[in-house]
Amino acid sequence: MGFAIRTYSQNEKLVSLRREQIACRAAKIFVKKGYERLNLRQIASACRMSVGTLYHYIGTKEDILYLVFDYVMSEEVEFIEAISPAYDALPPIEALRKAMDTYYRKVDDLQDFVIFMYQETKNLRPNARERIFQLEKRLGHVFYRILDRGRASGEFKISDPLLVAHNIVLLGDMWAFRRWLLRKNYVLEEYITAQANFVLEGICEGKSLDRER
Repeated sequence: MGFAIRTYSQNEKLVSLRREQIACRAAKIFVKKGYERLNLRQIASACRMSVGTLYHYIGTKEDILYLVFDYVMSEEVEFIEAISPAYDALPPIEALRKAMDTYYRKVDDLQDFVIFMYQETKNLRPNARERIFQLEKRLGHVFYRILDRGRASGEFKISDPLLVAHNIVLLGDMWAFRRWLLRKNYVLEEYITAQANFVLEGICEGKSLDRER
């Protein structure tokens, strides 16, 4: 996992299963009520466990927060990475549109968790934050690869593909944390198309783009 959490069980498969269950169930109550407002008894109840059983698989309340972050971020990153090789067979412009579409729809599915993670990263211990930052880097790398390939082929006029990659991720996350404003003007499909056009117009200077509507 990359971050050590105390457990009293020697059964690694059972520990992994129980921690996934804890992360999945705790995530919902964290999003609903907020991490700092909850105590371990409330979290254990949401996880359908006694406090003693909960402590069998984790050491602290902070461990549960980390498990939630790791569970949601890993699902997001692994989903995007799993389909990333398919983009390699596409022209860079089409690949970037499809990658943005895939990620932004995932953000839409996980929007409450996206907001929660932006709010609660401060409560993670430094070594736990580092694990989450590594997952963020992997997510950005999916877009970086497409941008760098487009730069190498001359389709993208871009000096810093890494920065643009992180901008693309942030534009996707914005669909979650500015949703109360954006949804007055856009449905998801319109937002994805508008942001893809915005990015491509900035990196395809002088090229005629096939703008999707």
